[in-house]
Amino acid sequence: MKKEIIVLSLLVMMVSCGEQNSTIETSKNDYNIKLNQINEASIHTDLQNDFLLVGAEGLSSLGINGSTENSRPNAITFSWEYELPQDDNLFLLKISENEDLSDCWEYEINDNHYDVYNLKVGTKYYWNVSTLQNNYSSEISSFMTSLDNPRNLYIDGITNVRDIGGWMIDEHTRVRQGLAYRCGRLNKSSSDTLEVEITEEGISQMNDYLGIKSEIDLRLVNNNEVGKYTQSALGEEINYYQCPMGYNGNYLENNKLMVKEVFSLLSDKNNYPLIYHCNIGTDRTGLITYMLNGLLGVDQEDLFIDYEFSNLGKIDGTRNRNSLISNYVYTLNLSSGNTLSEKIANYLLNIGINQIQIDTIIDLFTEKI
Repeated sequence: MKKEIIVLSLLVMMVSCGEQNSTIETSKNDYNIKLNQINEASIHTDLQNDFLLVGAEGLSSLGINGSTENSRPNAITFSWEYELPQDDNLFLLKISENEDLSDCWEYEINDNHYDVYNLKVGTKYYWNVSTLQNNYSSEISSFMTSLDNPRNLYIDGITNVRDIGGWMIDEHTRVRQGLAYRCGRLNKSSSDTLEVEITEEGISQMNDYLGIKSEIDLRLVNNNEVGKYTQSALGEEINYYQCPMGYNGNYLENNKLMVKEVFSLLSDKNNYPLIYHCNIGTDRTGLITYMLNGLLGVDQEDLFIDYEFSNLGKIDGTRNRNSLISNYVYTLNLSSGNTLSEKIANYLLNIGINQIQIDTIIDLFTEKI
């Protein structure tokens, strides 16, 4: 099934240098496509790597203040060399997580390189290139993407997009990627008229590549923080759930009913893949992410790193973990349990989520590697 990934614009068409004349015939065996090896498949930019080294304490030294869009990942460049007939210059690039290239993404291109965003982290990919006219084909090559957490994504028109998955739980277990994504709003908040901010390209990326089926909106309704938003900008076939949460005081204690509603939605397999967001995808969105990945067993330090990574988005300010520690982190630590996962599970049980729902969420999101 053909899927789409964000790509950069095609550049100048390459022309093959195969030689033919009336006395010398070039055999088919002389034609070839040679893939250039992908040696470094890291999705994080230099600025993002620098931030992950120094943390929120180094924001000012890195010039990060939440006013510039720095949350998007690097592209991975696929490139190749070729010797082909002059009229055979339209290529088909295939990329798959399967060695036989089944269930692959396909791209038609008239150049010898292609830039691709939004690959999964810590994942082995297989790829090859063929021609559309005469079906000359390269060998299949493979590479591993770096385990660069968090897995940030480029969705046009939205800031602060990240996969919940990719984080390690233990040496052999991690959070499954491709199920749930945190992000900023899709439309302008608090507007008297509906102003959709995600672009048509971004909608296509959400629908065709990520396969989103549901959108959970954590913005308030009674004060029109939702900006006249009553159905998903991704299309009327998308499940749209309003779970309005306040943004003052203790996010967790003041929003128990909505936290229960969100985790009820997360326990329904029919809602996946899904996105959830508040306004800038940082605080209320951060609460749900902290509780979800904490329930799954992700280390608390990684939970703080994921929260602070929001500083790279366009969030009109900065954040650090201290604001969490004195807020819902403190509340969850008062819950019974020997581990953070147990504390979050017991808190959810106390507000009305049942054990079957908790087990369903854990089963959905954990995978062995």
